Amino acid sequence: MDEKRGTFLAKCRKSKKITQEELGLKLNYSRNNISKWERGESFPSNPDTLTALSKILEVSIEELMYGEKRNENNEKKIIDNLVDEYKEKYYNYKKTSVKLFISIIAFLIIFVMLIYFIFIKGTISVYTLSLNSDEFSMQDSILVLSNTISTFHFNKIESKNNEKINKIKLYYYDNEEKIIFSGDNDDYFIEESNGYEEYNLQNLKKFDLFLSVETEDEEYKDIKVDISRKYINDKIFPKKDNKIGNIKSEPSSNLDYKEILEKEGFITDDNIYFSKQINNYAYVSIEERKIRLSLYNEEANSIEYLESIDDNNQILYTKIENGKEIDSNIIQVTSDRNCNKEKCSSIGDYASCIAYYKKIIN
Repeated sequence: MDEKRGTFLAKCRKSKKITQEELGLKLNYSRNNISKWERGESFPSNPDTLTALSKILEVSIEELMYGEKRNENNEKKIIDNLVDEYKEKYYNYKKTSVKLFISIIAFLIIFVMLIYFIFIKGTISVYTLSLNSDEFSMQDSILVLSNTISTFHFNKIESKNNEKINKIKLYYYDNEEKIIFSGDNDDYFIEESNGYEEYNLQNLKKFDLFLSVETEDEEYKDIKVDISRKYINDKIFPKKDNKIGNIKSEPSSNLDYKEILEKEGFITDDNIYFSKQINNYAYVSIEERKIRLSLYNEEANSIEYLESIDDNNQILYTKIENGKEIDSNIIQVTSDRNCNKEKCSSIGDYASCIAYYKKIIN
């Protein structure tokens, strides 16, 4: 793979009429390093180096890692390749660990297995982010979370109406608007060690994500960004699979109600997160039996959330308007209601809808 990347790197460099020495100076590497990359003997893995290379050569990081320009035939392969890079590191880690501890006596092997289950299992997750919009599109972005460091690559936005995009902003609501990044319409590559709160990448999987896009004529707010988990290291001996779509993670807690939710019209990519659109502005999601119903009002620039609380009949209600929480209370429900068969228009109706879904999955 490094040989293919090297050939592509050399081709891009020559097309820009840059010598190996000049490229090395721009990256603070020697000409010998550049030569090794282009011969396929090695390839940079540092995010800062890859970002700098992509800007100098005017190609995306995914294209550099894949060793080929993006086209209609290879778009999915390029995305899969980037995910495989992270998976491969995990497989190598497992292989090295097995070799290291193979000669250790029995009680130490048991001790290591305990450490695995407590500190390693489930610590690496790969998510894809896609854009839910009639006006804009983007190639799926990649979020990788681990217990030590997290990385996030967000792709450039494209206008379906050929509008010029000036600025973009990615954010979520947690009582108030929390901005992940804001700036020019470009590829964003973020790396963050756990414990730091500059970007709060670990929060991206916990909240609904939104995008604000500013064009020359208009500003589009609260564009829904869908996020779905594609991989988690939940097996001691993971099976390598080159196709991201075939990665499966089905906790036993989901197996018994998966079929029920599918009959109700829910969709899922990973058998963990289920979602469904009730009407033009109401969406419901279920993850590990936690139910959340979201109501979007673009005209009022407001979002209302209703969330189930454990196993009782109470629903947590929150309303956010213009990025700030203006209302929050507990709703007691006494009946259930299927909003796909009966008209729902009030907050009480939607709270009863959550009660309906709690009833059919429990």
